[in-house]
Amino acid sequence: MAQRVEDLKVWQRAREFCVAVDAIINRAGFQRDRRLRDQLRDATDSVVWNIAEGFAQPTDRAFAKYLFTSKPDQERPQRSRTRAGPAH
Repeated sequence: MAQRVEDLKVWQRAREFCVAVDAIINRAGFQRDRRLRDQLRDATDSVVWNIAEGFAQPTDRAFAKYLFTSKPDQERPQRSRTRAGPAH
């Protein structure tokens, strides 16, 4: 069992996804559309944060709820923007 959220494969993959999205949106073609860049960053950040918040929950069922919540965030960008990983 994972002792830290960073030990979870799903969290690691979500962070890798953030890095991949950043590499794409930092290309010249995206520089003109700040709103699109921000939406894409917000969506990927939201996935990572939902996983981290779920990991802190007291039960597997509660954790599963956060994992379920993180899935649609890939398709529906959120407003808040945080690029840093969770503090542990």
